[in-house]
Amino acid sequence: MLCIPPGHSLATKAEIHPEDLERQPIVAVGRNEIPALHEEIAEFYRGFGLEFYVVADAYTVTEALCLVEQRIGVCFLSRSAASLNRGIISKPLSSRILTRKSGVFVPEDNQHPLIRSFISLICERIQARL
Repeated sequence: MLCIPPGHSLATKAEIHPEDLERQPIVAVGRNEIPALHEEIAEFYRGFGLEFYVVADAYTVTEALCLVEQRIGVCFLSRSAASLNRGIISKPLSSRILTRKSGVFVPEDNQHPLIRSFISLICERIQARL
C-alpha cells in the first residue's frame, strides 16, 4: 500500500502505477535496519526507469505515518500498518505491475497454465541448485 496525505494528487487514483511515483518524495521505513529489503524495492522500481527520491528515514511505522501526515512524503507500508492512522489515505499498488519472479517478469494476474508451469520449473531448478 502507498500511504498518502489527504489532498495529495495521488489520492484520487484508484490504484498506483509505477510511473505515478516518479519524482514523489518518499519516506523510507527502517532503511538503516533492513537495507537489503530497501535496495530490493529500489532495484525493482529501477526496472521501470524510476529512482526513488527518499526525503526522510523513519525508524517506526508510527513515525512514518506522522511524516506522511505532515506532507513530508509518501511511504510504502503493509495493509495492516497503513490502517493504523485514519488521517492518511492508503492506496493499493497496481495489480498489473509486473512482478519479478526468479528473474522473469509476468503480470500478477496472468493465470495461464503455461506461465504457471514455466515459473514452477524455474523455481524447482533454482531450489535444486541451493
